[in-house]
Amino acid sequence: MGNTRSWWFVEHSEKRGPLPEDAFVDCIKNGRINQQTLVWSDGRADWEMLGGIPQFKPVIGRVPPPVPRTLSLAATISQHAELPATPPLAGTAARVMARLLDTVVGGILVMLIFLRIKGVEGRRRVINWLLLPVVMLAALALSTISGAITGHFYSPPLQRAPLPIQDQGSTLPQTWTNPLTGQSLRLAQRWIIRNETLPGSVGYSFQDKQTDMSFSLTLNTAENASLDAQVKAFINDSGVKLSTPGYRMIRDPLRFWNGAGTFPGNPRQYLFHFIASGQGVASMIIYTHQASDSERRYLDTIVRQIEETF
Repeated sequence: MGNTRSWWFVEHSEKRGPLPEDAFVDCIKNGRINQQTLVWSDGRADWEMLGGIPQFKPVIGRVPPPVPRTLSLAATISQHAELPATPPLAGTAARVMARLLDTVVGGILVMLIFLRIKGVEGRRRVINWLLLPVVMLAALALSTISGAITGHFYSPPLQRAPLPIQDQGSTLPQTWTNPLTGQSLRLAQRWIIRNETLPGSVGYSFQDKQTDMSFSLTLNTAENASLDAQVKAFINDSGVKLSTPGYRMIRDPLRFWNGAGTFPGNPRQYLFHFIASGQGVASMIIYTHQASDSERRYLDTIVRQIEETF
């Protein structure tokens, strides 16, 4: 590849460039530009993803995939173990013994009142023994009341760190790999940005602020007018706020939307799930109609989890 052409690319929703082709290739090699990055050069009609340009496929193939900065289950548990401890619930046996001890101590105190210190004889002693069940019930009531007040018996449950989504007893990964691009995405702190500055097309950027990963989708406005209209209506109804001219970010309120469409140049259909909340958090899931049953169950579980979280 020669140095006869300059290149531009989109990074964090901003245009970067121009770069000589050798410098552009260096950015690919060091991971700054990946196969989902929108790029453009002189002579090209429109912006497109780097992965769709044949001349760079040999370079992309030599670049190792980025390591997702997500905690494994073991790391999550280890990190939680280092946090300040929350008083946990005691075991069942320990709680039963504590309850009995409270009852016995309370019973002794009440019995002392009935026995009036010592020296009780004859008929009064028989009456006191007959009153023993009443005394024990009174002590049991006192222990229950004291436990409720002090919190020793009804202690709060242990606060645990979030764990991966559970489905029928199996642990699912915390990341999902897009079947089209192979990129791993997390399900947290995502922004949906609509890019209206591309001539003849519209771009949607899904950015994960925690991991600084992003996924971009470009739709040809002529071929995907219906799908784009649905997505745009969803974003507008969600309470958008203009950022940079031509860019819109979902802000609020909570919305959920399903749609279907095709990627340009790809005959397979994909389903879209958009979820937004009032804190500027949004999530997007894409999967194909040709996905396996296990993939569908996994993604459906994720959608339900996000809905329940928000």
